[in-house]
Order: sequence, then structure tokens, then C-alpha cells
Amino acid sequence: MVLRRGRRKTVCARGAYSTVPRGRSTSLLGSAGDGSVHRGGGVEYLVVVEKGKTSYGAYVPDLPGCVAVAETRREVLKLIREGITLHIEALREAGEPVPPPISKSQVVKVRAA
Repeated sequence: MVLRRGRRKTVCARGAYSTVPRGRSTSLLGSAGDGSVHRGGGVEYLVVVEKGKTSYGAYVPDLPGCVAVAETRREVLKLIREGITLHIEALREAGEPVPPPISKSQVVKVRAA
């Protein structure tokens, strides 16, 4: 878990919830999958950002357990970026494979009923 200055945050990974005291924010690292990522140049992972009643949440479909929660969209994107980096570092240190970024997104337009 990475703690930073900010507002109160609540996160969930591997079924465990934790609330971080006011004055800190968090991104959480979780479990791994298959695949590898080359060191060096940048890698782009799809990040899903959801707006809740009082906060924003973000997660990475290709990195299960890599999530962040913050009060603003800007802050949650900063936290998830840090979370992805630390998640990959933790997988490498543990000798586990790093899942490749394979998820894609598509906006689908539909007619309102």
C-alpha cells in the first residue's frame, strides 16, 4: 500500500477493506496474472475510472487488485499511475510474471428508449 497526502480514502483488494485516515491517500497493489512486460519504454494499461457519490475509483483490468480511490478524478489518476508502477515492481521482485496490457475499450452509442 502506498500512502500520500490527501483526503480520506477507502480501498478494497483481495477482499480486504481499509480506510486511510484524513491527511493521506492510497493506491493498493494486488495479485498477478500471466505475461510479461519489457523494461525500458512506456507501457500503456487501460484504466477504468468510475465516479461515485463522494469519490472517484480507478482500477486496471489487466492488473487484478491494482486499485485507487480519491476525491477527485485528477488525484485518482495520479494514484493509479503510481499503483501500476509499484504493482509491476512488486511482481518483478517476487519473480512473478507481469501481465501484458491486453484490455481495450470501446464507446458504444445506443438509442435511448
